[in-house]
Amino acid sequence: MKLRSTGLSRKMKMKEFFTKVKKFNFIYYILLAVVVLFSYHQLLGMYFWRDDYTGLYLGQLANLSTHPGFAYPYHLALLLERYARQFFGLNASYYFLTVIILYVIASWLLFYFLKRLVSNLLIAFFSTLVFAAGFVGQDAMKMTMGDGLGTILALDILLAGLVTFLIYLQNGKKVWLVSSLIAFALTLEITPQRTGSSLLIFLALDWIISWKRKSQELIIRNVLFLLVFLIQYFLHPSVLLLGYKVNPPTQFWGLLVNLSPLYILNFLGTFWNMIIPTPLQEQFNASLGTSGQSLTLIKFWLTGLPTIFLAVTLFIYLKFLRPAIYSAITLGKIITAVVLFSLLWAMAIHQITIDKGDLVAIFNGGMWLIFLIVWIVLGIPKSKLLSLFSLLAIFGILAIFFITIPERVLVSYNRYLLLPSFTVALLPIIFITKEFYQKELRKRRLAQILLLAVVGILVLPRLIFAYTTQREFRQDYSQHAKRMYQNLHSFIPRINQPTIIYLEGVTKQLQFTVGDAARVGYFGSEVAYAVHYQTQKENIILPQTAGEIPGLLKKNPNLSYQDVYTFIYDKDGLRDTSSITRQLLAGPNQPISVAIDSWKEELSSNDLKVFQFTPTSSIWTLLPLEVKIPLKFSSQSKEKEMEMSWEYNTSGLITEDKFVKVKLLTDNLWHEYKFIIPAGGEYLQKVSFNFPTDTSVEIGTTQLDYLLDN
Repeated sequence: MKLRSTGLSRKMKMKEFFTKVKKFNFIYYILLAVVVLFSYHQLLGMYFWRDDYTGLYLGQLANLSTHPGFAYPYHLALLLERYARQFFGLNASYYFLTVIILYVIASWLLFYFLKRLVSNLLIAFFSTLVFAAGFVGQDAMKMTMGDGLGTILALDILLAGLVTFLIYLQNGKKVWLVSSLIAFALTLEITPQRTGSSLLIFLALDWIISWKRKSQELIIRNVLFLLVFLIQYFLHPSVLLLGYKVNPPTQFWGLLVNLSPLYILNFLGTFWNMIIPTPLQEQFNASLGTSGQSLTLIKFWLTGLPTIFLAVTLFIYLKFLRPAIYSAITLGKIITAVVLFSLLWAMAIHQITIDKGDLVAIFNGGMWLIFLIVWIVLGIPKSKLLSLFSLLAIFGILAIFFITIPERVLVSYNRYLLLPSFTVALLPIIFITKEFYQKELRKRRLAQILLLAVVGILVLPRLIFAYTTQREFRQDYSQHAKRMYQNLHSFIPRINQPTIIYLEGVTKQLQFTVGDAARVGYFGSEVAYAVHYQTQKENIILPQTAGEIPGLLKKNPNLSYQDVYTFIYDKDGLRDTSSITRQLLAGPNQPISVAIDSWKEELSSNDLKVFQFTPTSSIWTLLPLEVKIPLKFSSQSKEKEMEMSWEYNTSGLITEDKFVKVKLLTDNLWHEYKFIIPAGGEYLQKVSFNFPTDTSVEIGTTQLDYLLDN
């Protein structure tokens, strides 16, 4: 009996365990984690870029307070970066793995928040998919400092604050209110410039849920959150505790003085960029020819056709969901109003002189906003207030986000959207109609299909472009960046004094991009090199062209030729050309003579005579060459034009034009002509002159001089 009762007891415990597991709904959390990993797994093959190097560099300094301009408002993120570097070194995959894990946690927190908010597991799950699918903030997720590690951590804490605040509003236990206030303060502490707008989320959530309850307690809570916001923004207590001498940033007063209607345009464009992936927009706009300078009104209006089509389709769908609300005539009026508004909206803004892509996004965002407002008014969802809360959250967080950074007026920065990107997950809630909860099967199915369709429209492009854009970045940039720095260490093991480094071909192979801070994120960046060598950036001197090297040596008399390193980077990796460059710098500047008979007439056509010179010995072009060529030229015309071109053995490493056009005197007298062959390869492979066929030409002894002076 004892054994039998023990067996039954064990079965009861197992049943209780599986019941608890079922209640936990762990399968949804696993699915969300899988979607996040699919969206961002390619980050594990990325390498540092842009502001990453600023964070890594400041993280290696002994005293961050000596660099207040960089440290605030990312001082806590930089402290995290310092500790991360101690554990991870320069293994970029560990940093990005941390970011991915934090993003998974954020998706779980958002799912739990929406589940408690709408009291429906499936709605919460499908809405959270919009956030988990990624794409929004793709650039930010490619970086670890500030934009990545700091911001995603702030997002986790913000969502934790929203969860604890919602729990408090539902059960009234003040410990949850205190937890939410602490989380809000920490969110502002980590990335204040990008999280200030979250104040509106807390206030709106409180008003939506508590507006029929005790008004006095509601006002008190609002004041508490507002006080936390003001203290964090204008007093910066952590700055004082950590020793940063930073005055309250004056740009935050933009909350008071920059309440301009132009900001409406700003967050409208940003909102649309959060919904539809930018590459997809760019492809459609390019097909219409709106990317050029000639942006006509009709072309501009056509860019909004996808939005108009989607809005009209959803309005027609609403007719089947709720036929009693409006007639076919009412439906026609709504569609007509949407189209007319789009025309008026296009005429109002299409001539604004800002980036065309941003302008088109602003246009679409305005139309989509009007559609959402009409949908909410007509939709009468189970909780109309929840839909209004969604709109307040989405547009409020964007509006305040940009108002706190006034210099970003009229620019829709998609890469800054990692923080507010979770608000897009609230969009499907707007399309929850009362039919979703009704017992009538047909209407309930129509409402469910509508919700899934909206989620699909938002999720699928995100998954596709998250995958493709990251793959492209990994292949075009990251693999080259990692290999280049590894190769560089094999040639220059350490740097502890000022050193001149020049790499030819990096621009083409790596397609570098300048980051926010001056010269922090591309391969002309002293900071990037300093990070890899754990040295001061003052020890890194990076000329933009090889022709600057002689001038840099004159400006830095303590440097010798041995402190100069030059390399060529191509598909085979890094090749050291330092010894050749040093010989050119140290050797006498003797011109290279090209005899008269070295020029061969290789090709002729009806219009041109082509003379070519192919060097029999190496003429190095790691430094620019000045060409002096005597020509005796005669023609019936008073003036003719000659084209001179050249080729390097490392063809394609530079982007400069490889030819010049020279006007020739046709008086049948000797004249010396000069032009420059810029540095750009390893050695000169061929020089060609193209002359008109109706001319008589003689070429004298040509001289090529290395330009050793800047």
